[in-house]
Amino acid sequence: ARIKRFNRIPLAQGVIEKGVVMDKDILFRELQKIHKITDEDEACVALPDMMGSFFKITFAKDAEALNVVHLIEMKLKELVLFSFEEMILDYKITRETAYDMEVEVIVVPKTVGLVYKNILQATGFTHVTFRTNAQAAQRTVILDGDADPHMVIVLENNHVTLSLVKDNQLVGADRFSLEDSKLEDKMMHHHDMWNTETNHKQPLKCITLCGPQDKIESIERLSAMLRKKVEHADVWKNFHQEPNEVPPISFEESLLYAVAL
Repeated sequence: ARIKRFNRIPLAQGVIEKGVVMDKDILFRELQKIHKITDEDEACVALPDMMGSFFKITFAKDAEALNVVHLIEMKLKELVLFSFEEMILDYKITRETAYDMEVEVIVVPKTVGLVYKNILQATGFTHVTFRTNAQAAQRTVILDGDADPHMVIVLENNHVTLSLVKDNQLVGADRFSLEDSKLEDKMMHHHDMWNTETNHKQPLKCITLCGPQDKIESIERLSAMLRKKVEHADVWKNFHQEPNEVPPISFEESLLYAVAL
């Protein structure tokens, strides 16, 4: 993949609250400006993890070549009870053989998803997809082929997305506000939970960080206590192989793009 443009546009406080659009008019105007500059057709919405449910599903291919969405709906009904009339379903085929198919699935409430979809399509983005913050961060900061268990922490303003990744797949996620929870307590909780779960035979390899340096320093102290290596994510590495293709911004600023790539 190649990054053609990048930018961060601050929104006024209250335009979006905890993933929910509160002021459609302001968001429409900002997205309209972006579309005029980029002239792109596709847009991806990264939502807080509490706003969407993320699954990886593998199913055998049917000789009758059933509709993929129908297969996903049948599988999800086995896992959890969804009212599909109230949800938006989005999926991406991540692996396919002659015998089976692996699909990444996200379902979001229509009350949330349709607002984004309608605004984006009205501004000219005709193809709109969804993913969770944890899903987006995992794709960005864990290198392809790295199967070791990681704890991934993305710090955005006053919110944190904490993900657990193994075999390059998201196996758990937690998003919380620093006003409501202490980051160190959450890290310790998920670290201890990982070690006590019987199906996790491998200890966490390291803690991978994305965020402002002032918050990262306290994490590094806790990581030393846990005897876990700390890595600062290289968010461009999965996208660019040539150094001259890396966008001309500071390393620390690049960490803020983790959920956008």
